[in-house]
Amino acid sequence: MSATHPDIRPERGPAWAVRLLCLLLAVCCGWLAWRSIASTWLQPHTDPTWGRMTRSGVLRVGTDATYPPFDTFDGVGQFAGYDVDLVTELTRRWGVRVEFVNIHFDGLYDALQTGKCDVLVSALPHDETVMRSRRPKVRYVCAEVCRRGTCGGVL
Repeated sequence: MSATHPDIRPERGPAWAVRLLCLLLAVCCGWLAWRSIASTWLQPHTDPTWGRMTRSGVLRVGTDATYPPFDTFDGVGQFAGYDVDLVTELTRRWGVRVEFVNIHFDGLYDALQTGKCDVLVSALPHDETVMRSRRPKVRYVCAEVCRRGTCGGVL
C-alpha cells in the first residue's frame, strides 16, 4: 500500500492537455451539430404552399385531365386516374381536402405561377426556366401488371 504525500501533485504533462483539448473539441462539434439539426429538422415547416394548405384545409391541384390513365374524367364527370388516386390518398393522410383544377396542358405552368393552383400533378416535362426557384418535383413511375397476353399485345 502506498501513501501519497499531500504536497506531491500528479504530473500534468502534455497528455493531460491533449485530453482536455479533445474534450473541448468534442463538445464544440456536438454543439455545432445540434444547432444544425435543430435549425433544419426541429423548426416548423415554412413552405408557403404547405402553410396555405394547412391553414385553409384545401390543396388545389392543377392537372390536364386529357391524359388517361393518369388524368381523366370518369363516366360521371369526376376526376379519375393514377395521379388523382395518388393525390387523393396523400391529402387524406394529411387531413386536408383536395380540389382538382382542370387546366389545358399549355397553361399548367402559368396556372401555378399565378396562384390558380398550389401544385401540378400531370405528365409534363420539367422546365428549368419556369421551375428554377422551385424544389425538384416528385417523380414516380406507374406500371401495369397483367397476365401474359392480356395487355393488348405488349407482352
